[in-house]
Amino acid sequence: MNTALITILILGAILVLAYQIMKNSLLNRLNKALASDNTAAIRQIAEKSFNQRILSPYVCDLYMLRVLFKTGQLQELKEYLNEVLDKPYTLEKRKEILDIYYYQFLFKEDADYAQALLDRIRETNDASYIEYNANAYDVIILKHTDLLEDMIQDIDNKKYHGLALGITLYLAAMQYYYLKDMKNARIFFYNSLSCFHAKSIYAAHAKAWVDKLTEDMDETDLDY
Repeated sequence: MNTALITILILGAILVLAYQIMKNSLLNRLNKALASDNTAAIRQIAEKSFNQRILSPYVCDLYMLRVLFKTGQLQELKEYLNEVLDKPYTLEKRKEILDIYYYQFLFKEDADYAQALLDRIRETNDASYIEYNANAYDVIILKHTDLLEDMIQDIDNKKYHGLALGITLYLAAMQYYYLKDMKNARIFFYNSLSCFHAKSIYAAHAKAWVDKLTEDMDETDLDY
């Protein structure tokens, strides 16, 4: 191996190491700012084009969205979220954002903005994705119970998997709750947990319902 090639390899390794150090440093600063609800610090980091090149614009946008939600700046969150969803991100990235914030506003029962995000979901032209998210609006916001039979059939037929299955189980549980069938509501909320990441918003809400119904029904606690 000649000297020039060795030099190139060494320089390449140094550049990769320097990039990783800068990336880790920026992520540490962002995480500290997020932990302390420091919106200004996150904005300062996220808006610099150099930092966006290191982390990617998408990661910078995720941190801005998270801190705006965490600090309760909901109007600014809506405005920023609208800007983010207008950016030319891939469909998968757009879905990742919608999966989080559509349900945040559904759980807050903000009907108008949840509807606006559902319109964005419809723009994906993904029929299955649109269907279960539209069902979520009908059940959580409009309090429908007439979707229960079809949802149970879809669950039995294994129509959905992963997050979609978890959402469908959760929506079935909500309808059982509206119908005052607390036993089945508790079972379906509990079963939905297996489909959600333990630290997700979906899991937090499902677990809260399980705990509430367990207490209301004076039942034995379930294992998590």
